[in-house]
Amino acid sequence: MGCDPRVLRMKSAAVLAIGAINGLSMAYAAAPAADAGLTRRVFDDTGTFWTQQFTQLGGHYQPPGLTLYSAQSSGLCEQKEPMSGAFYCPADQHLYLDPKALEAIGARARADSAVAQSFVIAHLVAHHVQYLIGTTALVQQARSSSTAENANRTLVTLELQADCYAGLWLHSAAQHNVLTVTPEALSAAVAAVANESLARAHALPAGTLVPDPMDTGTAAQRLRWTQRGFESGNFEGCDTFGAAAKGEL
Repeated sequence: MGCDPRVLRMKSAAVLAIGAINGLSMAYAAAPAADAGLTRRVFDDTGTFWTQQFTQLGGHYQPPGLTLYSAQSSGLCEQKEPMSGAFYCPADQHLYLDPKALEAIGARARADSAVAQSFVIAHLVAHHVQYLIGTTALVQQARSSSTAENANRTLVTLELQADCYAGLWLHSAAQHNVLTVTPEALSAAVAAVANESLARAHALPAGTLVPDPMDTGTAAQRLRWTQRGFESGNFEGCDTFGAAAKGEL
C-alpha cells in the first residue's frame, strides 16, 4: 500500500486502540451443496472491488490465492494438525474453503444461503486486506505482549473490522447486481455464520485446528459492523479500532 492519509489514519487508530485495550484489566443432512460457481464469482468480484479501493488509496492490490479442501485435511497453512472450516492463512496469503462448511452455513440461512456463503468469503478476503495494509501485523504484535483477556479484545476488534469490510463489498455487489442483498437477508446471513461457527466449535473432534476465529464478537456486534459497511460503502467507516478506543464496539 501507499501512504494515503486514510490508510495511515486507520493504522494510527489501530495503534491507539490496541494501547487502550491493553490498558484494560454441525452439518445438516439436508444442506444444499455449496455452489462452486457462486464461490468463484464472489471471489473474483472481491478482487475487482478491492483493486478499485486500493487504487483510490494509492496502492496496489494483490488478490489472495484460493484453495478448496476437505475437512480434517493436514498440511494446510504450514500446520501439521488436521484443519476444518473456512479460513485465511497469512503465511501463504491463501483462502482455504471447505465446501461442507459453506453448505452448513447455507442450510442455516435457508433462502438467504447465497448471501451467507458470500459473506464468509468476503470476510476472509477482508483478512487479506488487513494483512496487506499492515493491520494484522500490528494486532499480532500487540497480542503477543498482552494478557489473554486483552489479546482476545484486540482480536474481536480485528474480526469486527473484517465484518465491516465484508459489508463494503456486499454494498458494491448489491449495486452492481452481483448479489441480491436486502437488510433482512443480511441479518439472516450474519446470524447463520455466527451460529454455525459456535456449533462447529463444539462439534469438532478433539485436536482439530480451527484457525478461523469467526465466532469472536457477539452476533449483535457482528451484524452492526457488517451493516455499517453495507449501508455506508465507506472504507473509513470501518474503523473498529477507533471505536474500541472510545468503548463503542
